[in-house]
Amino acid sequence: MSKTSMPVFHPTVPTNWSEAQIGGVAEVIAKKLGFKPGTDIKAFVENELGGTVEVDDWRNPAPTGEIQVRGPGKFTIWLSPYTAPARDVFTIAHELGHYFLHSKIGKIPIEVKREGNNRVEWEANCFAASFLLPEKAFRKAWGEHDGNITASGRSVLTCCRNEFQAGACFRRIGGALTASPAAFPERGCGGFHRLQA
Repeated sequence: MSKTSMPVFHPTVPTNWSEAQIGGVAEVIAKKLGFKPGTDIKAFVENELGGTVEVDDWRNPAPTGEIQVRGPGKFTIWLSPYTAPARDVFTIAHELGHYFLHSKIGKIPIEVKREGNNRVEWEANCFAASFLLPEKAFRKAWGEHDGNITASGRSVLTCCRNEFQAGACFRRIGGALTASPAAFPERGCGGFHRLQA
C-alpha cells in the first residue's frame, strides 16, 4: 500500500464494556465465524477475515504484537520474531480483540502498538481469552479434572483445545487470583474467578 492511500489512523478508544460483555461478544463472534478449538488462527485470519499475519523484522521487532486496521477485512497483525507459537496464538487473538472491539470491524482505522497495560489492552486480553477458550468449555474441562490443570497427564487446556494455547488458560486461571479484574487488569480477565463464586 502506498503512503498516499494510507488512511488516517484514529486514537484507540476503549469500549468500557464489562468483562462479561467482552467475553460474550468474543464467544459469539467465534461461534458465528466458525472458529473452533484447534482451528489454525493464522489461517483463520487470512482465509476467513481477509487480514494478514506477519512476523516483524527481527532488527526492529514489536515486543509482543501490533495491528494496523485500514478498513473492513484490511488489516495486518505483526508478531514478534522472538515468541513461541503458543504465545503467538494468544497475541493474534488479542489483536483480533482490537479489530472487533476498537476498530468496529474495520470501520475505524486504527494502529495499535502495545505500550504497557491500559484499558484498551485489558479489553483485548479479555477478548482473546474468551475467543480462544470459551467459558463453557473451560468450566467443563475444569470440572472433569477437579481444578487440576495437569490431571491424569492431560491438561485442562488439551481438553478444551487441540493445541496448547497457554495465554488463554492463564488469563482464565489468573482471574481466580484477583478480587477485582479492574485492580489487576493483566491478570483479571477470562472469567475464571467466577468459578469460585
